[in-house]
Amino acid sequence: MDFRLLGRVEVVDGDRPLGIGGPKPRALLALLVLESGRAVSLARLTEELWGDAPPATAASSLHVHLSTLRRALGGRLRTTGAGYVLDAEPEEVDAFRFERAVTEAQGGHEDAGTVSSVLAEALDWWRGPALDGIERGPTTDAAAVRFEELRLRALEDRVEADLALGRHTDLLPELHGLVRAQPARERLASQLMLALYRSDRSADALRVYEQVCEALDRTLGVDPGDELAALARAIRRGDPTLARPGPGGLPLPTTSFVGRSAELAELVELLGTSRMVTLVGPGGCGKSRLALELARAVALDHAGGMFLVGLAGLALTDSVTRAVAAVLDARELPGEPLLTALSRRLGRGRALVLLDDCERLVGECARVCSALLRTVPGLRILATSREPLGVPGEVVYRVPGLVEAEAVRLLAERAAAAHPGARVDRADPTAIDICRHLDGLPLPIELVAARLRSLSLEELAGHVAAQLDLLGGERSPGHERHRTIRAAIDWSHALLDEDERRLFRRLAVFAGGFGAGPLEAIAAVEPAVERPIAVLARLVDRSLVEAAPRQGEATRYRLLQVVRQYAAERLAEAGEEEAARAAHADWFVRYASGAKRWGGGEQEAWLHRIERDLDNVRAALAWYLGDGWSPERALQAVVSMWWVWYLRGMTGESRTWLGRTLAATPPEPGADRAAGLLAAGATARAMGDFADALRLATEALEVQRELGDEHGQAAALNSLCITATALDDLDAALLHAERSLAIIERLGAPGGIAASRLNLGVVVRARGDLERPAALFESARVAFVELGDRRGEAAALSNLSLLAHRRGEPARARRFVIDSLAIYDQLGFDEGVCDCLEILAFTHAAAGDARAALRLLTVADVARERLGAPLFVSDELSSRAAASAAVRSALDQDERSAIAASASALDLHDVVGDVLAGDPI
Repeated sequence: MDFRLLGRVEVVDGDRPLGIGGPKPRALLALLVLESGRAVSLARLTEELWGDAPPATAASSLHVHLSTLRRALGGRLRTTGAGYVLDAEPEEVDAFRFERAVTEAQGGHEDAGTVSSVLAEALDWWRGPALDGIERGPTTDAAAVRFEELRLRALEDRVEADLALGRHTDLLPELHGLVRAQPARERLASQLMLALYRSDRSADALRVYEQVCEALDRTLGVDPGDELAALARAIRRGDPTLARPGPGGLPLPTTSFVGRSAELAELVELLGTSRMVTLVGPGGCGKSRLALELARAVALDHAGGMFLVGLAGLALTDSVTRAVAAVLDARELPGEPLLTALSRRLGRGRALVLLDDCERLVGECARVCSALLRTVPGLRILATSREPLGVPGEVVYRVPGLVEAEAVRLLAERAAAAHPGARVDRADPTAIDICRHLDGLPLPIELVAARLRSLSLEELAGHVAAQLDLLGGERSPGHERHRTIRAAIDWSHALLDEDERRLFRRLAVFAGGFGAGPLEAIAAVEPAVERPIAVLARLVDRSLVEAAPRQGEATRYRLLQVVRQYAAERLAEAGEEEAARAAHADWFVRYASGAKRWGGGEQEAWLHRIERDLDNVRAALAWYLGDGWSPERALQAVVSMWWVWYLRGMTGESRTWLGRTLAATPPEPGADRAAGLLAAGATARAMGDFADALRLATEALEVQRELGDEHGQAAALNSLCITATALDDLDAALLHAERSLAIIERLGAPGGIAASRLNLGVVVRARGDLERPAALFESARVAFVELGDRRGEAAALSNLSLLAHRRGEPARARRFVIDSLAIYDQLGFDEGVCDCLEILAFTHAAAGDARAALRLLTVADVARERLGAPLFVSDELSSRAAASAAVRSALDQDERSAIAASASALDLHDVVGDVLAGDPI
C-alpha cells in the first residue's frame, strides 16, 4: 500500500485508490499514519478530530470512522490495550520517503548534480499542500507545517545545487515564481539575485532586492537580513567574487596581512571543491592567519555562518565537541548527544567551521570532524594543525614560508610598527639575508623585527646567523623550519633578564588569555617576580606576548600556541610547573567561587568577565580533578559557577562538571556537597530530566537535615517545589513551597524569602487562585530589586505578567512582560526570553492578533528546541494551548503554514529588539 500525505490524504493499493470516506476519516487516517507502529488512544483520536469540546456523538462517530478505515485497510489497522495501531512501513508513506530522500541528498552526496536530481525527484512526489482535504488537529497541523518547511528547504537546496552547476539562466523563471509566492524567504531571494547577477542582469538583481525589502516591511515590518544586504552591496560594487566584508564570527585583524596571494587563490579553489582542508606546518609558519584570510575570502559562499573555534587554550582532557558547541551556541536536548545538537545547529545552510590549533587534540578533532561532515551536507571545515587529522576526504595543504620579497616586506612593516624610526629597505641585501636565514617564516621574522628597536640591521643579521649556527644538526626541510622557529624564540628568550624569563615561562599555565589579577598570583610563586606588570610590558615589547586592549575594559594578554609550548618546556625545566599550575588553579577556583557574591547589581558585568576566563576555570577544575587532586576544591568552584553555564545556555557542561565533582568527592554530608546536589538537580530539571531532578533535590534535603542547615533545607524544599510543579504534582509542590517559606521567613534571609514567595506564587496560580499570587510576586520583585538580583527581578515580572493575563488585564500584562524581557535580554538568558515571548503571544492571541501570536510562539518554539528547555508549568501550558486554539480558529491552514515557516527563520534576538523598540511583530 502507498499512504499519501503530500497532498490530499489517500491510500493507494497497487493502482487502486481505496475508499476511506470524507474529511473526518481522512483526518483519522492521517494521524494513524503519522503515528504508524504506535498505539493511539481513543482520547487522543477524539481530541484530534474534535478538539477540546467534542460533541455528544463523538464516541459513536469515531467508531464509525474506525470501522470505515478497517474495511479499507484490513489487518493493517488493529486494536491493542493502549489504543489503535496502523501498521505501515516507512517506505510505504510518501512523506517519510520524502524525508529520507532529502536527508540522503544532503548528507550522502557531495556532487551537485546528484543532489539536484535526487531532490528534484523527491519534490515531484508532492501533489498539493501536505495533509490536504482534512480539518487538522494539533498533530496533523504540526506535521503539515514541518513537511512544508522541509519542502521549501529541499527546494532551496536543489536550487543551490543547480546554481553550483551553472544553471542560473534556466533557473530564472522558476525563481521569479518562487520569490513571488514566498516574498519573506530571503534565501530564495538571494538565489534569484545571484542568478540574475550571473546572467549579467545586475540592475534586475538589485530591483529584486528592493522588492523584497518592500515586501518584508509590508508583511513583517522588518528589514532584510545582513546576508541579503551584503549581497546587494556586492552587486552594486560589481564585485565578481561577491566577497562580503567583515564576515561574522571572525576576529578583525590587528596587523596587515602580507603576501600569500598565490597560496590564498589556490586555497580558495581547494575549499570550493573539498569539504575539509587542513593547513599543516610548524608553529609560527602563519597557518592561523592564512586560515582567517581564507575564511574571509569565501565568506559569501557560506551563508549558514562562519565559526572560529580556537583550541589552543584547551587542556588534553577538555572536550573539542564542547568547545565547538560554545562557539556555535548549540545546546543539546534532553538525552541528546552533543554532536547531534551541533549537526542540527549547522544544518541551516552552507557553513564554515575553522578549527584552529588542532595538533594537541588530533584524535578528538578527527572524530568531531568526521561526524559533522557525515551528518551536515552543507558544511565545510578548515583546520590548522602541525599534522594531518586523518579524516576521510581531508585535503592537506603544507603552508610554505613567505617568498623572499614578501618576507622582507613583513620584516620592514613589523620593524616600523615596533619602532617608528626603524627603516628597512626592501632591497637591502642584509634584510634579504635575515629573511633567508629565517626561511621566510612569519613568527621568527616578527620576533627579530622587534629587536630593531635596539640593534642595527647588520647587528641583527649577525645575531640571527650566530643563533642558527649554534643549533647545527639535521638539515632536512621539515626539521629546518622547526629549527628556525625555535632558534628565533631561543634567541628572544636568551636576551631576557631573569625576571622576564621567570614570568615568561609561568605564562604557559594560562589557557587562553589572562589579565592582571592571575598574573600577580603566578608571579608570587617563589622565587617571586617583582613588579610583574612592568615585566609583562617588556615581554609584549619583545613580541613574546600579545596584548589585546579593549575600550572600557582591562587589557587581556595571550601567548601564541607555539610560544606557549616553548614556555611550558622552560617551565618544566625550571622545576616550577607544579607550583605555577597550583597557583593558577587556586586563583581561578577562588575567582569562580566568588560567583555566589555576584547575584546583585554587578551580575551582568561579572558574567561578562567570567565568560572570558572560562577556559582558565576549566583548566583549574581539570587540575584539581587530575594532577593536583583536590576534588573538594573543584566542587567548591562548580557549585558557585553552575548558574553561569546555565544562564549562558551551557547547561549540559554545567551538569557534566557537577557530576564529575560529586562523583569524585566523599559522600559524607557537607555544605558544598549539599549545594552541588541542589545545583545538579536544577540542571537536570532545566534539561527536562525531572526524575533525576527529584532524586537529587531529595538527597540534598537529607544532607541539609543531617547538617542542621535550615537555610539549605529551605533551598532544597524550593527545588522540590519547582520539580513537583514540573511533574504537575501541585499538592506536593504547595506543601514544599509553604514549608520552604515558613523556614526562610523565620530565618529572615531576604533573598531566600523572595525566591520562596516567587515559587509559592507560581504554584498557587497554577492551582487556579488568581488573587493570592499578586502579593507574593510583588513582594518578591521588590526584594529582588533591593538586592540587585536582576534575574530574580525578571522572573517576578514575567510571573506578574502571566497572572495579569490570566486575570484579563492586558495592559498590565504587557507592561510587566516588556520590563522582564529587557532584563533577560541584557543578561543573555534565552530561556527567560522565551518565557516572555510566549506571554506576549498569549496577550496577542487574546486580543485577536493571531498572526503576531503565531510568530512569537514559533520563534519561542525554535529557541526552546535549541536550548533543550521545555515549558512545564501547567497553567503556562494551558495558556499556550488556548493561544494555539485561538490561532487555529482565526487563520486557515495555508496562512498558519506561511507564518510559521517565515517566523522559524527569524533570529531570536532580532525579534526581541523589535519588541523592545515597539515595532510591529
